[in-house]
Amino acid sequence: MSPLDQIAPYPKSEEEATAEAMAKHYAAFVQMHYHRAMNLLHHKEQPEKYRLSLNQVTQGYGVLYLLRELEERAGTKQADEVARLLWQEWDSGAGIGYDLWAWLKEYGIDPEAVNKVAVEATAKEVKTPVRYTATGIGATTTKATGQVVLNVDTAAGRVDIDLGTEFAEPMGLLLLDDPEHSDGAFCPDDEPEGGETP
Repeated sequence: MSPLDQIAPYPKSEEEATAEAMAKHYAAFVQMHYHRAMNLLHHKEQPEKYRLSLNQVTQGYGVLYLLRELEERAGTKQADEVARLLWQEWDSGAGIGYDLWAWLKEYGIDPEAVNKVAVEATAKEVKTPVRYTATGIGATTTKATGQVVLNVDTAAGRVDIDLGTEFAEPMGLLLLDDPEHSDGAFCPDDEPEGGETP
């Protein structure tokens, strides 16, 4: 158990995840990072740690503020219900990507445009390969050698990944040779209805 959890524990279960329990934890969390940021402000050799703590203050304060306002305006029962739903989402993490994709579309924002900004920002910051979100996937194969190239269309452009000859089968690629799919289209079994993959 962390020292902060000894003061104001983060809920360990859905039942414990009331609006008040989460607000208490975030009040302590924000205070810790606020005090840490103020101390780091005077240590110019630690600018990244200062910015990280300041980001934690901003984000944590936002959660705390909204939980308190929700409880005051909608009542404890509604606030607890929302707090438990939020706790579930954070605990599983399974729906976050899909929710973000759907919400951006609902707001009239192209998720791929946002992904492109992330890819470009990351490419400037790191020298390692960057993950792309595919807008279309295909594969081509050289029949004579069995060489497979995965063709990935992204918002940032097309990326060709040479899989060689030994990786095609283990990766589960389905290469179709019929005339309708002459480009060797990749057909994932788990593609969501409507063809959009967040």
